[in-house]
Amino acid sequence: MSIYINNIELRYRMEVQRPRYLKGERCMKRNPFEKGAKEYDAWFEKNAKIFSSELKAVEACLEKGKRTIEIGVGTGIFAKALGIHEGVEPSDDMARLAKDRGIDIIKGCAEHLPISDNMYEQVLMITVDCFLDDIEMAFSEVKRILIRGGSFTIATINKDTELGQIYENNKASDEVYKWADFRSTKEIIAILEHSGFQILRICQTITDFEDRLYDVKEGYGEGVFTVIKASS
Repeated sequence: MSIYINNIELRYRMEVQRPRYLKGERCMKRNPFEKGAKEYDAWFEKNAKIFSSELKAVEACLEKGKRTIEIGVGTGIFAKALGIHEGVEPSDDMARLAKDRGIDIIKGCAEHLPISDNMYEQVLMITVDCFLDDIEMAFSEVKRILIRGGSFTIATINKDTELGQIYENNKASDEVYKWADFRSTKEIIAILEHSGFQILRICQTITDFEDRLYDVKEGYGEGVFTVIKASS
């Protein structure tokens, strides 16, 4: 059964009924994406084949025709390519570019989503988990805004891979990743299950730094870009 509702009711539920949203709360203790939105986009343009491979992996875990929102939508580069029209983003710099791509932006953070219960059939999060202040709270919020039986697709950087270890060992010298708390896929699975999700599918891609098209394989342990689909 579709949960699509008219725009007036949608805006009422999102703007008025926000029992868990703390107005004025700072979304992140430190936000490495407050600046550098254009540089972020430029990386994907320069590495278009890696981007295409990551898109393919995410698409493998998404269902078409479902009401979907991306948490940490950034510049909207993934959302636009995936046909997702709504996103949550704390960074004004990122949000401006996402709006230019036609994404309807909700200003907020993953730990305190300014969205009412049972609003979406799918939620997407792409390499956001490593920057969260409280991953358990964020996953709880995702579960809250999903309908019963809805799906949560999360793409992560798997620390327990060869490339993941390179990211971990060199993050101190990177202006963005120095703030990251990389986790293994096993850790993400454990947190998802503890949060009440059931794992449905896991796939992986990207095994080196060369800009080329990579296969998307089932499971995890090889590709640094791992995508997990879970049911609420």
